[in-house]
Amino acid sequence: MVPQGLSHIEETLVRLAIDAYPSFLVKVKDRGYQSETYVSLFKNPLNKEFQEAVKADPVLRKLFREDDPNTGPRGWSVRSTRHGSMHQLWTLADTLIGSAWLLASSKVVHPTPDDLVRATFESLDRLLNALAGKPVSIPVRIGLTGVLLPPEVDVWELPGGRLRRADERDEPIVCGMPRGGKLSAFTQKGDEVVMNYGGDLVLELEIPYMLELTHWDVGIHREIEWPAGYRDLEVQLENIRLGLLLALPDLKPVIVPSWQYLSDPLDCSNGIQYTVVSEIRGLTPLQLNESQFLEWMEWTNRIADYRVPSIDIAIGRVLAAVSERHMAGDVLLDSVVVWENLFGGSGETTLKITCALAWLLGDSPDDRRARQSRYAKIYDVRSKVVHGSRKLKYEEIPMMAAQAVETAIEALRLIFSTNVNLLALSDSARRSLWLILQG
Repeated sequence: MVPQGLSHIEETLVRLAIDAYPSFLVKVKDRGYQSETYVSLFKNPLNKEFQEAVKADPVLRKLFREDDPNTGPRGWSVRSTRHGSMHQLWTLADTLIGSAWLLASSKVVHPTPDDLVRATFESLDRLLNALAGKPVSIPVRIGLTGVLLPPEVDVWELPGGRLRRADERDEPIVCGMPRGGKLSAFTQKGDEVVMNYGGDLVLELEIPYMLELTHWDVGIHREIEWPAGYRDLEVQLENIRLGLLLALPDLKPVIVPSWQYLSDPLDCSNGIQYTVVSEIRGLTPLQLNESQFLEWMEWTNRIADYRVPSIDIAIGRVLAAVSERHMAGDVLLDSVVVWENLFGGSGETTLKITCALAWLLGDSPDDRRARQSRYAKIYDVRSKVVHGSRKLKYEEIPMMAAQAVETAIEALRLIFSTNVNLLALSDSARRSLWLILQG
């Protein structure tokens, strides 16, 4: 069970992992009778031996730059996963092995001792490479809920990752959700569609992993030049969500993350994040047919091919408007921000934006005039909401919000289909000017 030819650190850590293995098999009621992800090895005699080996290792000992009189060697790190923490030498084995258990559980439903040993090697190797400044990546899984794949589709291969059906490997994470359960709806034909708050789909990919040995602080984290990996993860997720919205605009389908797991070797707990899915607005179970799935794929690929950073705000705000905002006023504000990010600019902002939208979406002079007038009214109500005008008629807000978000979706559909040339222009002002002058 213990491989030959190991270093002293590796052999000691592997023996600790084998000792810890039975504890991971104990089912805990508070975790839905699932395993714990953290096992204390403080009293294990091998832990002292492991600590001494770490102190002698020129790479691992970098983690512990202080010696606390009460708890012993300690240190801090911030990581490209957007997490940071304090590390104590006496808990390092616990953390590495706990992280390894989650990693092993993500690969097989019932990890064996050998599976845990292999995952422990992976966690240690990633940490050593990161501390040495070498390129290293970590697996990421994100549970998604809101839609179900067609019966004939199990996996969707994506650039740099894949989308698959959720299965038993995800249970150790799903069982820790603060609010689980299911949501059902009925189709027009009377068929029941049931979705799991814990996610029916899982996005799998890898992102670069780096760490800096410094105290955790939001400001410090922002100053460090991290690799683009975590932002690339967010972009990939936004592309998938927006692709579904643009593929089926009449339905305004919502797909949202229910949980996220990053295999950080220095984090066996905070690497898991949950969303309170039951509070998501507009979440209705949707069973996709093959045609709808193919449309989703096509739109997601288009977005990935043509997306530019200058419209990141528009994409984030339209997704927020359809799924995160509960008040009509907030939906209105987010939707008009989409307009502004696409076609705003300094000077005569309202006129530029409403005219640009009218030229993009209208199909005749009369239609464009009517659209420009309608968009100007929406913009006026938005301004009254922002400035708290006494002239605001609150009963107008829901209708204006609905029209604003529909306009935002329609504009993004045309930009990513027949008007991708607009994305080659450097900013929103140039996009609006091009539309107005070309018109």
